[in-house]
Amino acid sequence: MEQEDQFEQDYGKSLRRMGEKAFYTIKHLVLAKKRERENATGEKLIRLRQIAMKYTPACPDIYVLDVPKFVIPSFVHTVEGAKQGSHEVLDSIDTVADGVYKMPIFTSEFCQKLIAECDYFNASDLPKGRPNTMNNYGLNIDELGMSAGFTDQLFSQFISPLAAVLYPEWWPEASSLDTHKAFIVRYEIGQDVELCCHWDDAEVTLNVCLGAQFNDGDLLFHGMRDDRDPSASVLVSHDLGVGVLHRGQHMHAATAITSGTRYNLIVWCRSHTWRATNGCPSCGKL
Repeated sequence: MEQEDQFEQDYGKSLRRMGEKAFYTIKHLVLAKKRERENATGEKLIRLRQIAMKYTPACPDIYVLDVPKFVIPSFVHTVEGAKQGSHEVLDSIDTVADGVYKMPIFTSEFCQKLIAECDYFNASDLPKGRPNTMNNYGLNIDELGMSAGFTDQLFSQFISPLAAVLYPEWWPEASSLDTHKAFIVRYEIGQDVELCCHWDDAEVTLNVCLGAQFNDGDLLFHGMRDDRDPSASVLVSHDLGVGVLHRGQHMHAATAITSGTRYNLIVWCRSHTWRATNGCPSCGKL
């Protein structure tokens, strides 16, 4: 009842201009969605507690970003240059489309271990949090406890400083990117095999192919969200340990794999500063 009263107070006057039926329809939908999100948050907290109490990792060493062991030296060198503000980093990165960059990031050992960790957890009877409504077989790896030692470090030490140099018109300073969401997507014949054209709820996205054995299933980039042009499409292949960095609002799709299984690590990087000025990537509202 308190939620309904607050909704009436905040939006009743303006929405009733559309008519009583429209007002009550909108109110029902908004409050139902709010309850759904509150329930999802509660379920997540329960899930996190269960995982923290009962789960023992199969590959505990990947829970800390061991740079010399797991990160390709050329990528480390590139990011060090970015931290110095050098735009020469573009010389060491493959530009495959406007604002779309491809570069080796992880060793094959790391990729194999992260896949093994995901398979091991998926085989357990613990609850799983799927990354989004578009991928039914992925995992939110931060829920496994990988945030502090791995994804936070990957985000702050590597992605943010690199994005600051590659996208200067969006982020004058690396600190503008301040939060992230990291998850695994999994494509396999008989399960999810492709993903239709979409944009991400992110300012910058890193997509790293972990393997394992698969055919086809490329990334297909169009234009930006507001000016996409199918005639300008660019196909980008997936290679083991290689990451593709792009703006979240760049329209893209995952074409269908034709055999095997493909795993990718996705990191959505977000900026509260950018969103406060430019609006939510999903709805465009401030």
